[in-house]
Amino acid sequence: MNTPIRHVLLVSRDPAFSAACAKELESDAVQVETSGSAEEARDFAAVVPPDIIVLEETGLLRPGSDIPTGAQALEVAARLAALAPLVVVATPGRQSQIGGLLATGAADFVARAGDGWHHSTWDERTPIHVGKDKVHLKVKFSRWRKDGSLLSTFETIYIVTLQDGHWGIQARSSFAS
Repeated sequence: MNTPIRHVLLVSRDPAFSAACAKELESDAVQVETSGSAEEARDFAAVVPPDIIVLEETGLLRPGSDIPTGAQALEVAARLAALAPLVVVATPGRQSQIGGLLATGAADFVARAGDGWHHSTWDERTPIHVGKDKVHLKVKFSRWRKDGSLLSTFETIYIVTLQDGHWGIQARSSFAS
């Protein structure tokens, strides 16, 4: 039985974010296409309909624009959400700009580390289930500012598996606090 290839459309003007995200997501079953703008993403989606769209906040910008307004952010996100399920990855302040889409379930939101992030620390790493080729971990980590003040804390479950001689994270589920 052949596994269907899933298409992820990543919309971002940040080359480092795009490269890191594509590296994490791509596999034999997942093909990642990148786009620098919502307009370019719509054109791509007309040719290869995506299964999901990941919109990083720089993708909210229109050509020639530096900072999207709340109305502009909502408009861009709504146009993309009409094409496929949408996940917006942005600093926490953007969440309120797309609140209407979140409330209706048309989009989901993942907060980035945010402005001022300097480093992260592990607070907990506890194995929940352990097998010869799979481990479920309960972890907690904190993000800190340069001045030593706490930015955020996350409790997460990681599923780590051994595939082709390499251990890697296959899934995670987080709750920010």
